[in-house]
Amino acid sequence: MAKIFKDIWDKSKDGSKKEERGFVRFLIIATAIFLVVLLVKRDNVIRWVQTAFELRRQKREIEYYQEEIKRLDSEIEGLSNNRD
Repeated sequence: MAKIFKDIWDKSKDGSKKEERGFVRFLIIATAIFLVVLLVKRDNVIRWVQTAFELRRQKREIEYYQEEIKRLDSEIEGLSNNRD
């Protein structure tokens, strides 16, 4: 595998498969650039996924506290109306 990968950069070995080998070189370079942008850049996909999980966690927390507020409001209402 390493020999094939090493030989792909030697243009003298292209022969009749010049277009195919050129396209493979292009794909290797394009894929490498894509992966660098995707994974190394500051605003990358991994950070997007982490942010999505954080947002979901915060939404659940907001829902929990909204329910807690409703429960406490009804408890306060019950205690206010029940003046024994």
